[in-house]
Amino acid sequence: NPVLELSAAGEIAYLNEAAREMARALGLENPARMLPPNTPAMLRECLATGKSKLRVETQIGPLVLSWSFIPVKFNNTVHCYASDITERKRAEEASRASQQIIEGILNAIPVRVFWKDKNLVYLGCNAVFARDAGFADPKDVIGKDDYQMGWRDQAELYRSDDRQVIESGCSKMLIEEPQTTPEGNTITLLSSKIPLRGSNGEVSGILGMYMDITERKQAEQALRRSETKFRILYDSTSDAVMLLDP
Repeated sequence: NPVLELSAAGEIAYLNEAAREMARALGLENPARMLPPNTPAMLRECLATGKSKLRVETQIGPLVLSWSFIPVKFNNTVHCYASDITERKRAEEASRASQQIIEGILNAIPVRVFWKDKNLVYLGCNAVFARDAGFADPKDVIGKDDYQMGWRDQAELYRSDDRQVIESGCSKMLIEEPQTTPEGNTITLLSSKIPLRGSNGEVSGILGMYMDITERKQAEQALRRSETKFRILYDSTSDAVMLLDP
């Protein structure tokens, strides 16, 4: 890695061959031009406080460098060490872009999605799940358990399902469950839970999703009541009744 030794005035007292090679590759006659723009201020701060400045990032042409400034008291200089983190930054940006796409999809769908660790602590969720739980932002759910949610009355029911999935390694699909909303109403969910596995194949938590099917259940109940009324009327009439196809 490039190494430079700078005086308090910012003059180069020493540089290694790696620093020379990087400067040449970047087309810079003076290797000091690879340093961050605020280097003079950091030199003064390091020498005044005796404390190092670490992981100071700067971009020089196509490269992203991370600099560390370490004061050396006995000769009043600062050693500067550079690491080329270009590939790491590209990977971070690609990961960030991928994460934003995934978050966009999760927050656009009407299905509630969440994931927990083996201790049944929430690791994440989408926006509509957070609202159901009584929180404004999915980040507010992270680190909490079901006893801290709006549905704490059903917490043990949900956690029992979670434990079965984690211990058995088998999914539980399309389960109808009640849920208490932050307003105190009771709704009906259609839930599915699958085990999350690490790179070694061991179960590390669960991924869950559910839909609010309250309106569908209410419509089914209304239809059943209507059919019951019709059947009572049909069976109690003294008239002859026939049902004919077309």
